[in-house]
Amino acid sequence: MIVGAAVALALALQGCGSGRDKPKGALTEALSYLPADTAAALVTATDPDSGPVKKLDQIGSKFAGWDAFKEGLKREVRNQGLDYDDEIAPQLGNPAALGLRRNGEAVGAIRVQDPGDLRKALEKRVSGGLATRLPDYRSAFVTRDNSQPRTGLPTGKASLRFTAVSQHDLVAAQSLSGLKVAIDSRANGRNLAHERVFASSLAKLGADRLVRVVGDAQSLIESAGKVRAARARKNKWIRALGRLTAVMDVESDAVSVRFRVTSDREKLSNADLPIPPGPHSPFLHNPAAATAVGILEPGRLARVMDAALPTTKLGVFGTVGKTFSDLRRLGVDPEKDLFGKMKSLSVAVFASNQFSFVAPLEKGAAPGVERALSAAKPFVRRLGTKDFPVTGVVKRGPLWLVSSGGLGIAAYGVEGDLLVGSAGLVATPRAAPDQQVEGVNGALVAKAQASRLARALGPRLGVLGNALRVLSQLGDLTLGVRAETDALTGSGRLEIGKRG
Repeated sequence: MIVGAAVALALALQGCGSGRDKPKGALTEALSYLPADTAAALVTATDPDSGPVKKLDQIGSKFAGWDAFKEGLKREVRNQGLDYDDEIAPQLGNPAALGLRRNGEAVGAIRVQDPGDLRKALEKRVSGGLATRLPDYRSAFVTRDNSQPRTGLPTGKASLRFTAVSQHDLVAAQSLSGLKVAIDSRANGRNLAHERVFASSLAKLGADRLVRVVGDAQSLIESAGKVRAARARKNKWIRALGRLTAVMDVESDAVSVRFRVTSDREKLSNADLPIPPGPHSPFLHNPAAATAVGILEPGRLARVMDAALPTTKLGVFGTVGKTFSDLRRLGVDPEKDLFGKMKSLSVAVFASNQFSFVAPLEKGAAPGVERALSAAKPFVRRLGTKDFPVTGVVKRGPLWLVSSGGLGIAAYGVEGDLLVGSAGLVATPRAAPDQQVEGVNGALVAKAQASRLARALGPRLGVLGNALRVLSQLGDLTLGVRAETDALTGSGRLEIGKRG
């Protein structure tokens, strides 16, 4: 919890004071606590007095409510029994490292400025009942967090509840056993700091980044378990995946992200890729929606997702995985009978229950898609919610009309050479997509109005008040993903301080 809080606050708050001690090996020391079985590691700057963190604060200072937002974060720290200005800010300055191990557990570490003062701060939390002191381990001062964050931050098993002040470093993990492994890794030398390939990849990304990520795709796949990993690797492209790298930078008016995943562990052809190769981009039918996504030849991605979905049960991926299984039980193959018949797919989301989509179909594919939609009728009947249960699915002309208690809530079907659909108070598209997203390329593109997303999702994520006010002033978020036989690359950009 403490490492996560320190990083989050450093990214949002400009510290006071200067002349921080910056040991040359501070990052190496932090990485020495990440075990050798770490599948991916994230390194973030934390110095609020210089570099990308200060630059982010300077951009944020243009927002109405930014100062109040920072004060709100400080109050959250005080709720955890700590004072940001006196106990957290003086410890920041060195990069923090967060790793995800192959067993799925996370561990983080940062070299602090004054471990003695930090220990006193943690002892205060123990005396206040917010943490429990555990037996020392290898002379490290160990505590377990007892509090529950009041923001939308993860709680319980997902949070880094176990912390240790080990020599000059703060270490945190999701479990006590994971914390001990981290401390052992530094002692026995089997850690990321001694992994030459990792160190080289991290160095090539450059030190002046807000965030740097280096990982191994196959190790991440293994974190899902042997059985699920084996099923995923039946797909040739997934077997070919290798080194993962990503960076996040602060620009004058935006935060940008770039990532690259190599796919050179097997020889691939263009037909093996999850999206068509090259810079060609799909058209969108409504880029003015809160979120608009377009993809060329979606059957390719459906094939890869079908292999990869068993490796996760998280959120929307778990929902898609269940959808695929349910359709198959009705005799409908999602890839061959639906997505594989589409030239492209454009989806526009206006709210969680309001969206529309349109997909130009391959020549002669319409009759087969019609048959698949008819077979899927029992599946559609089960899609209703508690407030709006599906009570009718009736064919009216080319469209299937979905109703709840006599109220139309969705429509879908084949019109000419298009598969179209909509839900909520949204018109069903009647024409092929004809607009592209400027500044992005690749067979998968997305555009979102970050301000609208913040207003829609903020309350659900526990983001309220001044924080929501700040987020509501964000501009467009754009993303483009491109595939080649040797790598999958992507770039995204979030405008700061431009109303959507």
